[in-house]
Amino acid sequence: MAANVATAHFRQKDDVWNAPVAGLAAGFVVGARGKKIVALVGFSDVTAPCAAGSVPRMLFYSSLFSAVSLWGNLFVTQLRKNEGLLDHEKRRARSEFFGVKGQRDPYSERWAKIQARRAAAAGDEDGCVMTQERIAHLLAQSQDYEAEGRWDRAVHDLRSALALVSSVDHAQRQSITSALTKLLVRAANATAPESESSRLASLVQRVCDSSSPLPDRAVAAQQSAALVASPGTSGIGECLGAAEVSSLLDTLDVAILAPSVVTLLSFAKPDVVVAAICADRRRASLLTPVGNVDVIRKGLAVLGDCMASAKVAEAEFPGLFIDCVNNALDPLVTTGDVRLCAINALVTGICDENAAMLVIRHPSLLARILQTSNDDSESVRNCCPIAIGRILEPITTARNQPNAAEVKKNIKIHVMAFLESTSSKDKTTGLMILSAIFMANADYAAGILLTDGVIPEIMDVVEFETEPVQFATISMLNAACMDQSCRKLIASQDCSPILMKLWKNSSSSNRLRSAAASTLVKVMFADKEIEKRMFEDSELANGFIREIKALDSTNADAIATSLESLTYLSAKGYVKELIVKDSGLLQKLFSIMKMKESKALQYGTVSIFVNLTTPRKRLTDEEEQIMKLREVSGEVVPKLDPLDNDAQVDKRTGALVAAGIVAPLCAASAGASVSLSAAIGQLFLNICSDKRHRGRVVQDGGVRALTLVVQKLAEPIPTVPYLVATQALAKIAITTDPSIAFKPISRALDLVRPLIHLLDSEATTLQQFEGLMALTNLASFDDDVRAKIVSGKGVKAMEFLQFSENVMVRRAATEALCNMMLEPSVFESYIGASDGGKSGADEGKLKMMIMLCDVEDYETRRAASGALAILSASPAACRSIVRNARGLDTILGLLFGEEEGANPELIHRGVEICKNIAAVGGSIAQQLDAVGIVKILRGLVLNPVQEISHGAIEALQNLQKAGINVLAKAPAAAKITEID
Repeated sequence: MAANVATAHFRQKDDVWNAPVAGLAAGFVVGARGKKIVALVGFSDVTAPCAAGSVPRMLFYSSLFSAVSLWGNLFVTQLRKNEGLLDHEKRRARSEFFGVKGQRDPYSERWAKIQARRAAAAGDEDGCVMTQERIAHLLAQSQDYEAEGRWDRAVHDLRSALALVSSVDHAQRQSITSALTKLLVRAANATAPESESSRLASLVQRVCDSSSPLPDRAVAAQQSAALVASPGTSGIGECLGAAEVSSLLDTLDVAILAPSVVTLLSFAKPDVVVAAICADRRRASLLTPVGNVDVIRKGLAVLGDCMASAKVAEAEFPGLFIDCVNNALDPLVTTGDVRLCAINALVTGICDENAAMLVIRHPSLLARILQTSNDDSESVRNCCPIAIGRILEPITTARNQPNAAEVKKNIKIHVMAFLESTSSKDKTTGLMILSAIFMANADYAAGILLTDGVIPEIMDVVEFETEPVQFATISMLNAACMDQSCRKLIASQDCSPILMKLWKNSSSSNRLRSAAASTLVKVMFADKEIEKRMFEDSELANGFIREIKALDSTNADAIATSLESLTYLSAKGYVKELIVKDSGLLQKLFSIMKMKESKALQYGTVSIFVNLTTPRKRLTDEEEQIMKLREVSGEVVPKLDPLDNDAQVDKRTGALVAAGIVAPLCAASAGASVSLSAAIGQLFLNICSDKRHRGRVVQDGGVRALTLVVQKLAEPIPTVPYLVATQALAKIAITTDPSIAFKPISRALDLVRPLIHLLDSEATTLQQFEGLMALTNLASFDDDVRAKIVSGKGVKAMEFLQFSENVMVRRAATEALCNMMLEPSVFESYIGASDGGKSGADEGKLKMMIMLCDVEDYETRRAASGALAILSASPAACRSIVRNARGLDTILGLLFGEEEGANPELIHRGVEICKNIAAVGGSIAQQLDAVGIVKILRGLVLNPVQEISHGAIEALQNLQKAGINVLAKAPAAAKITEID
């Protein structure tokens, strides 16, 4: 303690650090004096090897004594002062104890600010005077900044002045706020940039100024193009006038300006551009310079948009447009990209019959369009059928088709010119043209192919032609199979033997053999003999399977032919078994299903799986009788394939689910087209038909995928594919807990409206039944779901289906309505808003429920009596039940079920109805006694089912309260007691 006092005097401080400093000095002395002092204080000399006064000895004892002193002072002396303090008080005391600044207390700081503000508001005159002087200075300074045009500083000072004003000085705050608002308006007006249209006009003027330096004009052109293309300046390009557009067109001969100028012109009004071009025909060629690929691509797009505009009134512009497209399609001077842009412009610009006839009558344009079917560029070849279809569309849809004969004649002349050529390249081109016409308009192409002598002339020499000609021939025949007359012609002796020979020729390339097999697959349905000959060779399907497995999934064109053929063949039972047993093929098909860039391949793959999982159509009784009559009459009746019976279909479906088909199917549903969505919905329905697979569908995301499919197929009037996809969702909703399958609740809400559509008259009886069952399950899920069913007019549909002739549908509708009684609005619609109930339709609903309590079907009686038991909680409903001519008889029927060995559930519902009616009292309760229900209730007191016995006791208690002597004839064992 003396050492502490001495240290405090020495340091001129009284804190916790005095003890360790004193201990440090004492330890230094002990280490310096040696063993005597060590023995005196009672420590063993742990530093015996060190000589007295050595540095290690002094460091050891000074550290030891300092630590012991700090420990003693901290945990013995100071900690006793903290007894009884809270945790935060101990932390603050500990910080003060060590001489360290305490932790920040935001509450204390906030309270100090509040106190200071209150003091200022209460009249701290000195502070208020200084504040007002500061405010006046800021206001004056803001005015000075405004005069100098420094708007940001002026606004900043006004806001600072507003922050200094007291919250209780409302007048001054309102004055400064008004001044700040006016200042912001003046600042906005003073600093507002020039309008975008004025800026664009200025930039265009700079671009067209030939006296300006070319780099400056190029910069202005780029800025103007960026300005009109900006999302924030939509429609500004339409501000360009005729003079400005004409000047811009004249600058297209400057290569550095042309790309930006064409972009700028694409946003101008089409009629203004058309007028400027027609004023000087040279401008059309400037807009489509053959040597500048970037400019001609954009220029063709501009011309196509102008041609498609309904406001084009210049008679000579269509001719200019046709000439520009014709020049761009010249394969000798243009690239594939340019030709593709020319076809796109043509597709955009041909909007009426007059424009189409300009193309047909042009001396070279029609020929060049047809020749693109054999273009070097694959993109151009794919667009050729689209262009031909666009030209033929307005001609075929015109009234009476006055130009159809001329068009057919011109097209036939061009096609026959190529086919009759001795050049292999020309023959190939002619055959590819015919294929493209088949894809565009089969009627026009069929007229050429069915001409006498065309097919024999083509097929007679096809075996001796080069492979490109052979492949083009088979491709043309493949495309021609879409026409029924042509398909029969191809199945004739002129074509099928040659196709069969090419298919079986092992020396032919795989591409050629695959194309021949694909064509034979399409025509075999038109000729049973071909079908028989093809299926004699089991290698047909195996060949397609091998090709699909060997090809890379990214090579869409190579897979397309084999996949299409396998899709046709998958209608046969043995091919279905081959596919489902080949795990390698299944995984390959699953990978194809994920190829979102190729919808056609996805559709073909899904179609294969639909064929594998679709059960055979069940014959009606009438159809079965007709089949028997045909057999008796000696007519050849096709035998049913045993590989397509229900057991085999279920087995194949299970194998596909086990192989993992659900995940790729869900992936294919994202961004699917309408036709693909329809196929996906059918496949999901096939999978969900077996309830064992529904859990896997939910687990792999099938609910979300089906929701996307249903949304894609949604139409004002429900279509068959839409109902099929919704039916798949209904199957899942029937057997799956909604809280698991339709989480979050928004997914269940999205499902309500499609399920209500299943109740429409357009749906089949099975779809109506499953839709009702699904809604029954969902109605037990959540109040929001029930409210959505009501708002979607689902209750009205359920009530309508209660009149269905189908017992299952009538039962499901009643069960759904029983669950919907938990919705207040539905409950009120049955009992009415007043105690007396409603008349008319509302009372008719209750009568319907009473009638359904007495039908033969047990499940319907159970649902109807359950709904009636819920409704009887309302006195108004009880009065309506008793007033109904069949009401009490219906209750007796439910209670007498015990004697008939009926299910106790009906008795329980009857007892609940009696209990609620008895609770109403008065004459209503007396009518129960009048029909003998009291006696039945006394007997039910001894029922072994606890719910029934307790309900009967409560009913008798209610009757006794209503003044009815329920014990007059009670059996001795039926003693009525209060229920705990």
